[in-house]
Amino acid sequence: MAKENAIVTLTPARLRSACRWLAERDSALREVLDAHGYPQLWNRRPGFSTTVHIILEQQVSLASANATFFRLESKLGGTVTVRSQLTQHKGIGNWTADIYLSECLLRCDILPKGDIGVLEAFRVLKGLEVRPANEQLEALTEHWRPWRSVATRMLWLFYLNRR
Repeated sequence: MAKENAIVTLTPARLRSACRWLAERDSALREVLDAHGYPQLWNRRPGFSTTVHIILEQQVSLASANATFFRLESKLGGTVTVRSQLTQHKGIGNWTADIYLSECLLRCDILPKGDIGVLEAFRVLKGLEVRPANEQLEALTEHWRPWRSVATRMLWLFYLNRR
């Protein structure tokens, strides 16, 4: 018997099933699935090194973030080490924590607040004139629960394919 408060994490099968579930409930996500297929799981290794990489991706393009991270990793002998709790450092906020929870710990219902790719994809798919505020996005995506991490991946897939 499963615990009521057990944390469910994403697996490849759960990701595909959740995409279909979301597509049944949201025509915009159905369009993404039909046009681009299933998003990647983006399963990242938990740890401080991955957190640094996530922060870099937040600041610059993905290509620049990767290049910077690999240079940093090389300079530090192949690993980036943790010195104190992440949230105590300036510059590490909710977005970084959301991405870490979604991509490293594979939590199913994380909506990364302030993510430009998510906001822009949502704006385009829903025909909005401006990107929604974080609070609006949260309210407008309630029907995506408990799979907002999966919907986020679908929005990123749409966003990256439009560029």
